[in-house]
Amino acid sequence: MVQVLKDLYRWIPLGLIFVPLNALAHELGHFISYHIFGADNIVLHYASVSADTETLSAAEKAVATIAGPMVSLTILVLAFIISRKRDSPAWMILGAVTMLRGLVNIPYLIGRFKGLSGQPNFDEYNFSTYSGIDPVVPAVISILLVIFAIMYFSFLAFRNNKVLGIVNLWLSVLTGLVFWGIIGKILLP
Repeated sequence: MVQVLKDLYRWIPLGLIFVPLNALAHELGHFISYHIFGADNIVLHYASVSADTETLSAAEKAVATIAGPMVSLTILVLAFIISRKRDSPAWMILGAVTMLRGLVNIPYLIGRFKGLSGQPNFDEYNFSTYSGIDPVVPAVISILLVIFAIMYFSFLAFRNNKVLGIVNLWLSVLTGLVFWGIIGKILLP
């Protein structure tokens, strides 16, 4: 029991640190892209970036909208590479959380396959709109990456400490998400 508490005391603070940093890194991908392309009135929020993009070309808008997911993909690749060499709770947390935002694609795909139409507002859909790619393609890729991240990093956590490893991983991710959902709204409304 003492070891269980020691593990939680080690994992939870890492979730409180690395989950918000992951969210910020993703949003900074958009933020920096908009600055590079000269958008006006760029504002970094805790879970989005707003900008006046009327002066940007469709290609510039496409790059700016996919920049956040590309940062997330880079974090996933780094977490995968590093975690293959050594067990690192921080990298397991980053690897597990970085693609979770891709879950927004599931309702879109369900609606699309049911014949519903609409104008959702999430990165993969916006990228598709600006680049002329069918939105199903990046949505499916994103969901496959989510599934990979959940399975791979859960497996690593299990290998590390059986069921308690999985509990540590996902409690730290969940704690970090709740923490960022509260503190992020205060810091970057």
